[in-house]
Amino acid sequence: MNNKEQWDARAKQNAMYWVLTEKDDWKEEDFYKRGEEDVGRYVLPFLKNKGILENSDSMVGLDIGCGLGRLTKALQPFFFHVIGVDISSEIIKQAQEKLPSMEFHTSQANSLPLSNESVDYVFSFISFQHFPSKKYVLASFQEVRRVLKKGGIAQIQIRGVPGATFRSPAVWMAWNRLWVGLISIKRLPVLPWVGIFGYRGSIFGAAFKEREIKQKLLQEGFRAVETWHENPRHLWVYLEK
Repeated sequence: MNNKEQWDARAKQNAMYWVLTEKDDWKEEDFYKRGEEDVGRYVLPFLKNKGILENSDSMVGLDIGCGLGRLTKALQPFFFHVIGVDISSEIIKQAQEKLPSMEFHTSQANSLPLSNESVDYVFSFISFQHFPSKKYVLASFQEVRRVLKKGGIAQIQIRGVPGATFRSPAVWMAWNRLWVGLISIKRLPVLPWVGIFGYRGSIFGAAFKEREIKQKLLQEGFRAVETWHENPRHLWVYLEK
């Protein structure tokens, strides 16, 4: 399976779980409430700090890796219009069924279905961390720059590496492969992130150090790049075109 096929399979199995793996029996109301909480926690302070929250209702926003649109929906009250994109056509189909008034597209992050300089703000949370290679991540950032208007801003969480002590996700991938072997020999339980739904490229994505991603994105032409480690795995990147 390629990445799209894997995410389509996950969406058919249990879309809400694969968006938020905290539990596998989400109630729809609670699932979308968490989107509101995440927007309140991450987006609103950022927009306020940039001095644009009061005027954001005239702006167009983009949610990359939107899944079922939990963040797209939560962003909408603060923007003129919000667009959600996701690699999985299956999860986009479900998002459109749940939120028929909103705009969703099936799309790779490195090939967005939007015109040049057409959005003011780009947001992505727990999505870039699954991207399979640094090349793909950087190509996706190039697309972010292309669709952003001059002066537009982006707030994107990627998979981070704290200093030089933490290595790539290869360690986790090796552990998963070992567990798959043990499953077949010892009949151990199948963990949700193992096997065809896990280690083959679309769960543990490419990781960057702060200095590395800053340098790369400044080279790509972004005017300003800031970073913040929320925790060892989650590295936030703040950009301005």
